[in-house]
Amino acid sequence: MMVLMLRPAEQAMVLSVDASRTAAIVQPSGNVPNRKRRMLAHCVNSADLPPHHIDFACFLSRLMHALAGAAAYVVTMARRVGIRTAARVKRAPTSHGFSPSLDDFHERHKERMTWIPSLYYKRRAHERLPRPRDWPWAREWQRKIHDKIAALEEANLHPECFIAPSAVIVAEPRKTVEVGRCSFVAANCFVHGRVKLGQYVSVNHGASLDGGPGGITVGDFTRIATGAKLFAWNHGTVPDRFVFEQASTSKGIVIGEDVWICANAGVVDGVTINDHAV
Repeated sequence: MMVLMLRPAEQAMVLSVDASRTAAIVQPSGNVPNRKRRMLAHCVNSADLPPHHIDFACFLSRLMHALAGAAAYVVTMARRVGIRTAARVKRAPTSHGFSPSLDDFHERHKERMTWIPSLYYKRRAHERLPRPRDWPWAREWQRKIHDKIAALEEANLHPECFIAPSAVIVAEPRKTVEVGRCSFVAANCFVHGRVKLGQYVSVNHGASLDGGPGGITVGDFTRIATGAKLFAWNHGTVPDRFVFEQASTSKGIVIGEDVWICANAGVVDGVTINDHAV
């Protein structure tokens, strides 16, 4: 048996090394604080036990201590999340006698995202651009909406875009609607092809985009606010005919990148808006 003394600052701790078993045992004294009860000694040379064996035993002790701390942290956080989830799901009945379940909260949050689609996305630390949250139930909800629209209309929807269930997308043959990555179309919107939305484009609730034959092209990062109206076609104005008898024209609308179209604004056929305009 070999006994090694620690540093003067930790002299109350003794390291006992059994050369036959190559094992290190820490024997802390009662007056050593818990946060100090770890092996901090520089092992000395011994004829019975090589120094590198003692160093390796010290390393294993520190490693086991670190792993135990990490495991305790994971268990604590899991319990906290479980307690919060259980508290939310098992909330006491309200004055009206309604006790919401987890499915009720999911449905309610779907309604929130329908009107505020930005809730579907999250910008992670050290990331400039947002991406969909890691919510399997929300991803599956959007996947079903995408599949239904793609089966009924000529629409190309990026898997990470958001389409509100109350949005109306009409895309006839040769009038395709395209929605890029992380773009969204909020509640009660009307989109009629030909329309192409770039990446990270927001079409907020109540907006209307009617592409007509000329089409509407919207650049990346453009924001289309609530109630905005974009019509890429127009009626003729010959004075000797009724309006419904006159041929329509369509030159198309082109909107650049990083453009803000304010609430209830109107954009008529033939307009081009350059990048970064408001």
